[in-house]
Amino acid sequence: MNDAEYVLFAKDKHNSNEFTRKELEAVFDYCQGKTFEFLDRMNVFAKAFNNPKITGIAGDVVEQSILGMKQNSRQEPDLIVDGKQIELKTTGLRVDKKNKGEFTPKEPVTITAVSINKIVDEDYFDKSTLWHKLQSILFVYYHYNSPVTVNALGYSKFTVLSHQFYMPSDLDRARFENDWRIVRDFLRKVQNTYDEPEKGYPLLSTEINPQLVVLDTAPKYPHPPRFRIKRAYFAVIVKKHFAQKLESLSDEYVSYEQLDIKLHSLKEMYAAQSVRAIAYELGLDTKRITKQMAEQLIVRMFGGNSKKMSKVEMFEAFGITGYSIALSAKDGRTEDTKMCPINFSEVMEEKDFEDSDFYHYYHDNTFLFFIVKETEVASSAKGKEVKVDYGNNQFLGFKRVRFSEEFIYKNVKPVWEKIRELISEDKLEFVPDLKKDGTPIINPTGEIKGAPNFPKSSEGIIFVRGTGSNSSDKKECVNGIRMYRQNLWIRGDEIVEILSQQKFI
Repeated sequence: MNDAEYVLFAKDKHNSNEFTRKELEAVFDYCQGKTFEFLDRMNVFAKAFNNPKITGIAGDVVEQSILGMKQNSRQEPDLIVDGKQIELKTTGLRVDKKNKGEFTPKEPVTITAVSINKIVDEDYFDKSTLWHKLQSILFVYYHYNSPVTVNALGYSKFTVLSHQFYMPSDLDRARFENDWRIVRDFLRKVQNTYDEPEKGYPLLSTEINPQLVVLDTAPKYPHPPRFRIKRAYFAVIVKKHFAQKLESLSDEYVSYEQLDIKLHSLKEMYAAQSVRAIAYELGLDTKRITKQMAEQLIVRMFGGNSKKMSKVEMFEAFGITGYSIALSAKDGRTEDTKMCPINFSEVMEEKDFEDSDFYHYYHDNTFLFFIVKETEVASSAKGKEVKVDYGNNQFLGFKRVRFSEEFIYKNVKPVWEKIRELISEDKLEFVPDLKKDGTPIINPTGEIKGAPNFPKSSEGIIFVRGTGSNSSDKKECVNGIRMYRQNLWIRGDEIVEILSQQKFI
């Protein structure tokens, strides 16, 4: 298809939602790599000049300018393709920060309304409104090439990346059905239990969403909730489309319940063994074992070969991030745990906390803790405690944590706000470490030892700390201050307290 054919295609199809797949393949192949501004033959962006906050403009350009469909004429379903009903979803992708060169969704994908009074009467998933929407979707992907939310006109510079005719696999279908049943059964229970069901509906967000693997519901009742594909699961769909490799396990997992059964069986199999003994049994190198190997150990326990859980389809699909926690032999306290990296340019451009990387890291992920205990306290000649060999630690089992909205707003948001304040108001400064006599400590490279005045562990559960090999590794520079790469951390005593409130899986 050339430029002239593209213009004629939109004109010829005006007011129609019926296409052949061959036509759609040709038009979206033509669109690939082109901006929405270039593709906007129907001048859709004109309405954004007087209404910069208008939503859904990328989808409007796809429907009206690319496909030639009349505004507001769309009936359900979105498209008829070779006589079959297909949903159309236009969605933005960003470059994956963990895997450069790969793409990941900007946000979850909304599918359809939960329709509380309707879903309670649905007995079969394959007859449900949700499955009717999910079973055949045309995704149109574009590059959301901005770290922050842009206004409607900002979309004009975004380019079309690709398109995908998505039909759920049998495993996808089973996972969708599992989550749908959890929601439906909860709503049935509410209607049968409460004299005023409206009082129970808000629990859909607080109690039921954490049980769902691939779907969630938003917004919170009394606003009409809608089913969404979680961003983590949609990321797996995107990765597969772009031929990004993810390892598949021999066993398939549909629910957290199935996952927990497996985790419990692994605890029964390996508990009380040393980490080194487990690594040896799983065929790993036992010469030097560190806590960074915990993810690889978990993957091996599940029968996989990848070194990182993010390279395994099931862990990525379930939004699971792995961590190792070593409880001390003396009092159970553990060292602080490094969590997500900080991109300061993005932090400063983020307008709302709910759009921030900080929020999504703690809100979207499920944290799986590989818990071990030190069997002895090693001491130096002066009697000071030193680190023990991680390989000698005793494996205790697994605990799975999701951080609540209350935790996020109480502990994470203040750190986000403080970082923004320090940088925007030019209050960021380097604070040297001092000797008892008040003079600065000089490290082996000849530089003054110290750190920026970001929130410290003494100030809260979540804090900021830099990581680097030595002073020459200060590759980050903020407001003219050179520093190590910075991460959010969680204080050791607090994570132990959080974990102590849960039983081992």
